[in-house]
Amino acid sequence: MCRRCNASWALVIFLLFLCSSFTLLGPYEVFASELPELTLSEVLRITKEANPTIAAASRKIDQAAARVLQAVSAKSPTLDVSLAYQETEEESNYPVYDGSTGTRTTYYAKGGFRRSWKAAMSMSYLLYSGGSVENNIKAQELAKKVAEAEFKRTAQQVENDATRAYYNLLKANDHYMVAKEALKLSQEHFRQVEAFYKHGVVPKNEVLRVQVAVSQAELDLIQAQSALDIAWLVLERVAGTEMKGKYRLVPAEGESLLKDKFSVPKDPVSMAFKMRPEIKALESARQSALRLARAAMGKKRPQILLSGEAYKLDEDFPPDAMDDWRVSVAAVWTLYDGQKAEAEAKEAVAKAEEVLYSLEDLKRGISLEVNAAIKKLEAAVKRIDVAKNQVAKAEEDYRMALRRYSAQVGTNIDVLDARVALINAKNNFSDAVYEAKIAEADLQFALGATEVEKKDS
Repeated sequence: MCRRCNASWALVIFLLFLCSSFTLLGPYEVFASELPELTLSEVLRITKEANPTIAAASRKIDQAAARVLQAVSAKSPTLDVSLAYQETEEESNYPVYDGSTGTRTTYYAKGGFRRSWKAAMSMSYLLYSGGSVENNIKAQELAKKVAEAEFKRTAQQVENDATRAYYNLLKANDHYMVAKEALKLSQEHFRQVEAFYKHGVVPKNEVLRVQVAVSQAELDLIQAQSALDIAWLVLERVAGTEMKGKYRLVPAEGESLLKDKFSVPKDPVSMAFKMRPEIKALESARQSALRLARAAMGKKRPQILLSGEAYKLDEDFPPDAMDDWRVSVAAVWTLYDGQKAEAEAKEAVAKAEEVLYSLEDLKRGISLEVNAAIKKLEAAVKRIDVAKNQVAKAEEDYRMALRRYSAQVGTNIDVLDARVALINAKNNFSDAVYEAKIAEADLQFALGATEVEKKDS
């Protein structure tokens, strides 16, 4: 009986410990140590595989490739097989005149079947198109390059969004950890003040003031938890799949994130002009438009077509009575089409000129993006040093305020103010570090470099 009692009490104690762990840490934190660490490279890998925007952009490349095949098919011969049935009201006869006997005699020769079946195989091949087909093929190939450049920029955009979401998640997690620390410090200070009050050292109002501080710390923790949950949702939205509960976040010290120095290339604007996919896309779009103009003008030149047919014709099915073939070469020259070809050429040329203006505007926009990203990065890096010193001073100030209060040579308000300053300093340092990392990612995005290209360089 005693053994059963001991076992029951052990089970109760274990359950109480487990419930307290869930209450203090939450179910996710209890089992977080068993989950793999969520790193930036893992986030980018998942995003590349699961993000629907990237998948949709890749289908545009497939569409462009299909249009290239359609254009190339115009240079290939076409083969057709046909089976036809024809019925006429009367059997066709042709008159034949015979004057060999001195008198004109008329005979009638059978010119076909009243009911007929025809099985044929025909072939047509464009020998010369005036450059229309060749230019159209080149235009579609350039359009495919446009789709590839747009896909690359879309992938860079998604990668940048995922990077920003990841660092914002880490920042929210840091704020959550700071909020937990603030609650712990508030509770420890409350126990100290309560002990002083029981021994008549401090008045009741100091206990009430610390109780208010503890309640505020609890509210801040709830708010930080909500912000962390939202940050998870944002990252999952960008990545395209659920991630919370499958990975754990490892609270990183600011120094570990700053082991790689932030650097700016010597001529960032020129570098962006060379790397940005949009510039390459516009250049390809302009060349494609000019090729379409040439293709439209090619329709004004003669079109030479080779065609042939082999067939069987009979009044019964399957046809096998008449077996014949024919080959023909035809040249078609459109002298007047209502200026349709000229209008298509003018439209394509105007589109090419539009691209030139768009390219100039794009370069101005890129220059602004790059310079703004550099300024943002420089300001964020400067904030890091200031925030780091602020944390060190705030920690020392809080330590001294707490010791002075313990020795009853300082006030309770000094401790509360020092703790608020310490929490703000830690949050400011976390904000500065992650904003610097986000600014670095924005600069790489403005330059047109991906995370892989950045590492390789």
